[in-house]
Amino acid sequence: MFLRDQIPGRNPNKILIVISDGLPDNDPSQIAQDLRFSNVVIFCIGVGSNVSRNTLEKVSSFGNTFLLDNFDQLLAAFTSRSLEDERKYEVVVSVNLRQNDLSVNGKIPLKLTLTNIGNKPVPAGSEIRFDGTEHYQKTRKVLQSALGPDESVTLKLDIPTIPKASLRTLPNFIEFEFRDENQKKTIQCDEPRIELSTENFAKGFHDYCPSDPTVESLNIILFGITGSGKSSFINTIFTALSPALELGRANVGGTEGHVTKNLTRFRMREFFNSPVNLWDTWGLDENNYQGELFSQILAGTLPNGYEMRDKVNFTQLGDKNLTSTAHDREIHAVLIFVPISIIDSQNMVNRIKENIRIASNRELNPMVVVTFIDTVPKTDHPEFKKNIAQTLNVPENRVYMVNNYINEQEKSFIIDKQALIVLDDAIRMGEVS
Repeated sequence: MFLRDQIPGRNPNKILIVISDGLPDNDPSQIAQDLRFSNVVIFCIGVGSNVSRNTLEKVSSFGNTFLLDNFDQLLAAFTSRSLEDERKYEVVVSVNLRQNDLSVNGKIPLKLTLTNIGNKPVPAGSEIRFDGTEHYQKTRKVLQSALGPDESVTLKLDIPTIPKASLRTLPNFIEFEFRDENQKKTIQCDEPRIELSTENFAKGFHDYCPSDPTVESLNIILFGITGSGKSSFINTIFTALSPALELGRANVGGTEGHVTKNLTRFRMREFFNSPVNLWDTWGLDENNYQGELFSQILAGTLPNGYEMRDKVNFTQLGDKNLTSTAHDREIHAVLIFVPISIIDSQNMVNRIKENIRIASNRELNPMVVVTFIDTVPKTDHPEFKKNIAQTLNVPENRVYMVNNYINEQEKSFIIDKQALIVLDDAIRMGEVS
């Protein structure tokens, strides 16, 4: 009936036909929305006088709602394939990026396959329109010839970005409109939006090269309160740059006790061809880091794998070349991790401020990464950010609100984007340190 075998790249299991002869016991609109976001096309057929058209239209995809008087009409419709569609056209749009390694401020190259599954041709001159946003410019693509029933056509177009496009402006989807310019009407599509993923826009990280020719790799240290999500952030960075979850790169635990007990270097070059090292550290509590341990780490004095303790015994290290190779480990950017509840503990506020001062004395300008932000309403985030900046005496534009991957079962564009903004700014900060 719906010609699924003629829809390129579509899964036949992703059509849902809902037949109803009454009112539902519970509101089905949220479940229907989740299904539509998962690319399930929903058709709703109401039979009899007890159905609610308004309810069915909340469930169906792009108005695929049909009303019949009785089940005899339903049987006849399926038998004769003559179910009357109130829309003029039925178009399925399959969208792919023409390349996967893109710059966040470069053009977005798309390939769109349009399939007319209706019984009327889509006229030549119809346009696919992309309205301009704070990230990309307004773009149009014209259908050069009519698209008949059961026919498909593939279109290629590039969506240019605006000059100030960045990770901050990158949307998680691009919306478009398909217009019949002859009749000035919108042609309904199953999902008039294109989902984006952060790993497709990682070219800037892959192509990065330190501006200082004496720096082989840029070193970013993750320092902060025990259980504040430093190791989880490393896994989040790897996930943001990958097509799937990467939650096993760094060992993570709960909010109590130390999980990271060694100074650990994660070379991004080994996975993403990016000359950036992420250094995971011993979590800060009320008693440790009393000596010059943090200063020694920032200076690059301690080796990768060093078992962390407050007092550094260079005799026990037994490596006379540590000083001569310290330049390779010297820290260029500092990320200070704190939970969003940090302002409730004056002792830990003081400890964080003490180590911010140590990093600032080395002209490193620490960035504060606030974690567990999902524990407070999103509407309160700006106020928390402002209060934390004032409490720690750091500029508000160097405070970042993030969520890490913890129990998620699939990638999240928002989590990925938050993490990559921090990484991008840390690299920029490291360049000027």
